[in-house]
Amino acid sequence: MNDKGKLLGRGSLAEAIAEKVGLEKEAKKDMKSVLIEHSFFDVRTFGIVYSVKPKFNLTGPVQFGWAHSLHPVDSQYIQGTVVMPSTDVKEGEEGGKTQGTIWTSYIVPFAVFAMPAVINAKNAELSGMTEDDQELLLKALWQGTQHRQARGRGQQQPLLLIHVEYNDPFFRIGYLEDLISLTPEANEWRQSGKQPSSVKDITIHIISNHS
Repeated sequence: MNDKGKLLGRGSLAEAIAEKVGLEKEAKKDMKSVLIEHSFFDVRTFGIVYSVKPKFNLTGPVQFGWAHSLHPVDSQYIQGTVVMPSTDVKEGEEGGKTQGTIWTSYIVPFAVFAMPAVINAKNAELSGMTEDDQELLLKALWQGTQHRQARGRGQQQPLLLIHVEYNDPFFRIGYLEDLISLTPEANEWRQSGKQPSSVKDITIHIISNHS
């Protein structure tokens, strides 16, 4: 968005970044280098698809896997109604005409999720991702989750963040989420017909030995 409040497209936004850092001429020849070196954290971390000529793309080093629950969950179907005035209040009337809207949703009252991620060291070299970017990412994962709350997802609370650093950039354990378990185990919850409703109902275990 520019200083006049106008939403910029990809090309105009990239040109605005180049102008801000005084590299308009360089950007005409090599916009990719300008965006990597002088752009935002998310380009270096998550990559970019630049569809303005000359087109290019950059694969980000950070990739997140699907989050999955570590125990059986009980999804609940909920329904509600939102009623808002459809016309303004006229003099002598208590309120304007109202019109209701019905909304529906599925919620999970409680669940403990594990979500794996990987930072590809070689892609990080190409994108210019730095150790400061890495620390900012970890900070965002923890503190960002703490302050995230929405009707669809409810309140979210981080319980555990594990960061593994490898001496060999080509080595990877893989499936780290399989090294996390809960007690009572899933079969016990299924047999009892119940699901955990708070963190007080579960214990998290970490398997440290892995061959």
